[in-house]
Amino acid sequence: MNKLIPLLFLIFVPALYANSDHDSRITALEYQVSQLTQQVYKLQAQLNNQNQNSNSAQHMYQCRLSVFTKEYRERSTSRGQAIASIIDQCTDSNDDMFCKPESVECSKY
Repeated sequence: MNKLIPLLFLIFVPALYANSDHDSRITALEYQVSQLTQQVYKLQAQLNNQNQNSNSAQHMYQCRLSVFTKEYRERSTSRGQAIASIIDQCTDSNDDMFCKPESVECSKY
């Protein structure tokens, strides 16, 4: 009997914790993802500026993403910056699941 009580405790307590705190944990994680995304965009912009200063022969990237009837386009010397800008535009008016970087098509000029 003494061994059964700790075993039951280990089985039921994590399940109760996960159910009661699930929504707040999701909200916190979504906020953290948003903050990390903004940091990535800032770092990409900094790298783009460094590349522009050190590289005189520049290429342009023309990227596009179609979501439903709307098409998002962006041009930049940095492919990552163009994609990040398109994703920003797309998520302003659509859910994140429709605005995936893998769906962006880019051409180099």
